[in-house]
Amino acid sequence: MTRARQQGMAVINALVLVMAVSIATMGIVQRQSGLASQLASERDYLQANWLLRGALDWAVLVLRLDSQRTAVTHKGGLWAQALSELKVETPDKTRAAYFSGYIQDEQGKFNLALLLREGRVQAMYVQALEQLLRSIQQTPSLALELAQRLERAQAGQAPWPTHLQDFFPDAPVLAKQLEPYLSYLPQAKSLNVNTASAQVLAAVQPSVRLVEWRGLLEQRDRGQWFRDQADVQARLQAQEGLKGQTLTVRSEWFLLSGELRLDHSRVATQALIHRAADRSRIVWIR
Repeated sequence: MTRARQQGMAVINALVLVMAVSIATMGIVQRQSGLASQLASERDYLQANWLLRGALDWAVLVLRLDSQRTAVTHKGGLWAQALSELKVETPDKTRAAYFSGYIQDEQGKFNLALLLREGRVQAMYVQALEQLLRSIQQTPSLALELAQRLERAQAGQAPWPTHLQDFFPDAPVLAKQLEPYLSYLPQAKSLNVNTASAQVLAAVQPSVRLVEWRGLLEQRDRGQWFRDQADVQARLQAQEGLKGQTLTVRSEWFLLSGELRLDHSRVATQALIHRAADRSRIVWIR
């Protein structure tokens, strides 16, 4: 091999080595960059979760102010106004996140806890739930399945549910579809006639037809809120008392749903809030 050829090969080998080192260096830089981005995202996610506390405080405050303004819980109240882009800052005010969400009255829905009482399935409420499911184009047989789910929990054969989604672990879409109509509140027994839908009211008060409830609720939603159960009966012109689930005009249980945005991180949340006369508390967060 000539000297010139040897020198040419040496140059090529040197170029190959430089290229290999460059590629390796580029890989390290990319991995470091990716790790930095991942750490930044994780930091943002953790901080967003912490900032969610500010959004929860907002919901508790709104519910307290609403309670002070009126003794009646209705859809025209402060709590019923959806929130868009509420600014939530860190204590040092170096960063800000934005929360959008809404509050639902859980006592304006069919309470699945009514399906079981003292360890026994309540046929009256199973039938009521079947009627409700039928009226919203869902499978009526689901009512008995949900009651049996509670029965298994009572027998220690399944964990007790905490929220509606626990009843549908493999069907989140169905749970979302049913959310406007169903709740799970073991400590609540009454239904708020000022926030309930006509379908729910017709299910728990079967002596009044769905079409009658719809007519009455048209008046309600124009601002003619019910003052008490006697007011409901008077407007229905019912000769006999309502015999189904007890009706109320004031609620204590609310569901906050929303999303907090911090730069490129987004954290969705739901929280059940119990509003009491002396204080409000967050029962669970998911």
